[in-house]
Amino acid sequence: MTALRITTGTVEPIQILAADVLGAPLPGKTDLFVRVRRDSDGFYLDWADLVFKAAGWTTRDQLLTEQDAVLAPGLYAVTGGLDTATFTDDPDLLIISLQTPGTDAVLPTPAELKVGQYVDDIPTTLAHADFAAYNDGQYVAVNFDSTAANTNTVVGVDGTPDNPVSTEAAVISLLASLNIRTVAIQLGTRTLTGAGTWTDSVFYTCAQGLFGAVALNGQSVNASCFHDLIVTGAMVSGDIVFARDCVAFDLLNVSGDFWRCRVGDMTPAGFLVFKNCSASTPTSNPPVITLGAGLQTIAIQDWNGGGLNIGGMANIDSEVDIDMVSGELDLLASNTAGTIIVRGMIGKYTDDATAADATVIDLRGDERLRYVHKAFGGEPLQTATHTRAVIGTPGSISTPDGVVDQVVTQVNANVATFRQQ
Repeated sequence: MTALRITTGTVEPIQILAADVLGAPLPGKTDLFVRVRRDSDGFYLDWADLVFKAAGWTTRDQLLTEQDAVLAPGLYAVTGGLDTATFTDDPDLLIISLQTPGTDAVLPTPAELKVGQYVDDIPTTLAHADFAAYNDGQYVAVNFDSTAANTNTVVGVDGTPDNPVSTEAAVISLLASLNIRTVAIQLGTRTLTGAGTWTDSVFYTCAQGLFGAVALNGQSVNASCFHDLIVTGAMVSGDIVFARDCVAFDLLNVSGDFWRCRVGDMTPAGFLVFKNCSASTPTSNPPVITLGAGLQTIAIQDWNGGGLNIGGMANIDSEVDIDMVSGELDLLASNTAGTIIVRGMIGKYTDDATAADATVIDLRGDERLRYVHKAFGGEPLQTATHTRAVIGTPGSISTPDGVVDQVVTQVNANVATFRQQ
């Protein structure tokens, strides 16, 4: 008895060779059939609905049709083969050929057919091998390089770190074949178009010393991540992105989190968080965050270098919270509503927003005081009221800068006294 194992879902050809008693091919028969038995329970297949049954079959015996009486005399087959797509229980089958009502045909012995089990895992194993070719140590990703001149899409060969592709069509094809959403941009600008689906994706530069770019081009990139890239272009309003260690500029309708990025001009659309970011342009031409009339919430945390301009805020409920480690800040006169809270160590500060009817809460003095006091070993002071209590004369200090000046003077005097002892 011959045996064969196939993957579940295979359409298996069922063919037999009929001969006469002398072994010569037997053409022209119309009474040859095949029957399929399941070993586990002895049920037989109903060919009408491909269900194994103990009784009540519509078509238990499937007709075998002669294929070619001239070129292949005696060869018979089931038209369309045996479709195993519904055989989900990994059955072992017995293929039985028979003749009825005639008795002149000599037919093959029953053949064993095994469906599923370990062979169903082979495609997954091959896919893992394909993934290995695309693994650069960070992600499994399709690699893009606009200078590569490679438009091929052979899985396991093209789009790898050593053989990047150069067109969006190739990237899209390989992403679909691998069922992944990660793109490594080695060199050049990757311009997104509507031909691809870019939500929940990861874009990054993987090659040391190279810096790729993504042009968003108005495509939806909601919940996508970008790192070590140049990111520009228009987003879909309402989408949220996450960027790390990027150069991000000329972004429209942008919402999301930006960590350790060098920032250029942006027009927000909802909320923005900048953490440990700095300007991507010289202080003479600082980036402008232009808020507009829509409701905006912007948090700028630990801005650490270069200039920053905030402008265009025209919604009374919008709020910008700024905490700077260093740099220059200019609140433009185009801010006509909303609230701006300013903290931190700012080299140069210009406020034209207060005169334009925006509410500006200036906490820079308190921040400087907390910094100076903590630097000399004290607990951080929380408000200017505490400062007055330390200095001793409530109401004698009129400005936050005055608070800091008197604290510094007092600390220096204490240090000088200590040294003389």
